[in-house]
Amino acid sequence: METTRHRMSSQMLRWMVALVCCVTFAYVIVAPRTQEGEAAFAEDPPPVQMIRIDEEPQGEGISTGKLNHPMASALLQSALIEQNKTNEITIRNMEHENRNWTIDQLYPQNGIQVMKQAIHDMRTCKHPVPHYATFKAALDANASPQHKVITLAAVIDHGYLPIAENIYITSFRRHFMQNFLYVCVDFEACEAARLQCMPVFLYMNASHKDSGDMNSQSFREKSMLKLQLAYEAMAAGYTVFLTDLDVFFFRNPLPKLLDLCQESCDLVGQRDVGQVINTGFMLLRPTNTTIRFYHEMLTSPKRDEFMHDQTFFNYMFPNFKSRHRSTKVILLSEEEFPEGRNYFRNGRRFFYDSNPCEKCFEVHNNWIVGTRAKTLRFQEHLMWMVDDGGYYSNPDRKYLTYYNPAVLKSPDDYFEWESVALRNAVFLSELTGRTLIFPRFHANASFAAPIFSIFKVNLFTMYFHNHRESSFLLSPLVPDQVKKSLSPWLKVDKEFHIGDKGLLSFPDPQNGEVLRLEKDGSLQEWVKEFDKYSVIRLASLYDPRAPLNMTSLEEVQPMFVQKMRQNAIVKKYSDNNIIS
Repeated sequence: METTRHRMSSQMLRWMVALVCCVTFAYVIVAPRTQEGEAAFAEDPPPVQMIRIDEEPQGEGISTGKLNHPMASALLQSALIEQNKTNEITIRNMEHENRNWTIDQLYPQNGIQVMKQAIHDMRTCKHPVPHYATFKAALDANASPQHKVITLAAVIDHGYLPIAENIYITSFRRHFMQNFLYVCVDFEACEAARLQCMPVFLYMNASHKDSGDMNSQSFREKSMLKLQLAYEAMAAGYTVFLTDLDVFFFRNPLPKLLDLCQESCDLVGQRDVGQVINTGFMLLRPTNTTIRFYHEMLTSPKRDEFMHDQTFFNYMFPNFKSRHRSTKVILLSEEEFPEGRNYFRNGRRFFYDSNPCEKCFEVHNNWIVGTRAKTLRFQEHLMWMVDDGGYYSNPDRKYLTYYNPAVLKSPDDYFEWESVALRNAVFLSELTGRTLIFPRFHANASFAAPIFSIFKVNLFTMYFHNHRESSFLLSPLVPDQVKKSLSPWLKVDKEFHIGDKGLLSFPDPQNGEVLRLEKDGSLQEWVKEFDKYSVIRLASLYDPRAPLNMTSLEEVQPMFVQKMRQNAIVKKYSDNNIIS
């Protein structure tokens, strides 16, 4: 009898929780989302998070008896399930702790206008910098004459030129910084930068010509070259602010670094992990101690055993410091000077509009594999302002995008459905000639995530080039006529194969009605009906039957299909997965 009552009580408890959860989801889904100053496209609600109630607890979610809550927080509003002392289940709505960025907060004080002017000046450069005969001559011409401080942005080759241009626009020019110098290792990249009025010096070495990603021999040589450059500059009496190219300055960090590292300081560096010094963001004073340490590194037979200047630096430094106890090193605050792992991953900053960092001076876009993935992360955060070939500014290019709805299903289903949707989107892009704007994806079904956290973007882009980041239409470089020319949200088929009742979120009807398109006639015919719009928007492409299949895609993208069938592109856990 007691067991029966307990079973009935447990069943009633589950029904009560289910009812409250449904009410909460209804509120979250229909709650209006408005934010001034952003295009309508930006107001698509991110996928609503789920509260899953199972017979038995699963995973490491917040558990109360047989109730499991594996990440019930949504980007719009968080809901926390808790059990009080009387065993009653309540849902407490939490005010969202992470206030959102706006584009004006990211680029205050006319920052957008300053960057646009920088782009214009680069395109219309009338007085390129001269060719310097020696590195010393380049330092003398570009360092501050009074304090002898130089910012070295190293090292540029043809593969890293776009990233060099980006830090020039978004950081150096936007903050009116002077006294900086790029160092190039191939003539073509150097001339391209010089003709855009970027201060550059050609430090030529035949073995440095080939571009390469991390762990390549070419990357190792360029990485070790930074040690030589810093040593030569300090030996000439210059204080060196050494920065990698994959850095974004929220504020000019140099005054802060100089203030921290006074006369008695030898170097100040970014903290990478624990006590590891990140050699891609550091200030070096030309003290006898610092110069001696760099000389020891350059003459050490151990140097050839390391692939990266940072690992070599941190291998040599503890021993050096133990022999020179007066060495003074300052490690920067992780709150003010975060590297990529702390800022993006640990800080849960996956898109431009999440969790502003008001204390940050900069963010180092590291802890990510591959140049394309690194660039895409900058782009998703609106920290990329390189407009090569009219990437942003072309007013005539046509686009296609779609939405990945949140689904009340198991996390593994997301990877299957979103792989199908991506496959369909690639085919539509190829067939219509429209550039694909990625949607937001899901990571472990608990929050929205960028494409590079789930798919192998570096391999993906080898076979499919015609794409843009999900934040594309929010870039200040995209023409207003493109941002405003948006089709209604379109459903391609009568029903999703998972059924409409399984969907937890749809594009906000306030941003345009949702039209249901039946599959009558050819695909080209209904695309032509909406061809007047710069951007065609599809509510979902989850259904593998609508509007195409793998065979039809193979006709236009055989290599892409081959890689997908080999599971080489679509991966549950990519090299850049943001989930631990």
